[in-house]
Amino acid sequence: MNSSHTYVKELELLILDQLLPVYEKYQKAAGSVNTLYGINPELIKQIKTKKQLPALLRAPEKYS
Repeated sequence: MNSSHTYVKELELLILDQLLPVYEKYQKAAGSVNTLYGINPELIKQIKTKKQLPALLRAPEKYS
C-alpha cells in the first residue's frame, strides 16, 4: 500500500510541477489566450491556492 501511495504522490508532483508548466508554455506559444482551457476549473483552483492537498495525497481517513 505504501508503494502505491508513493507512486501516486510522485505522479501528481510530476504533473503539477513539470508537465503543467510545459503545457502552459506550449499553449502560449501556440497563441492560445486561455492556456488552461479544458482543464477542470476546480483542479486549477486547487493548484493555484495549493492550500488543499489533492485527495490522493491526504492521509487515509478511518472508517468506523
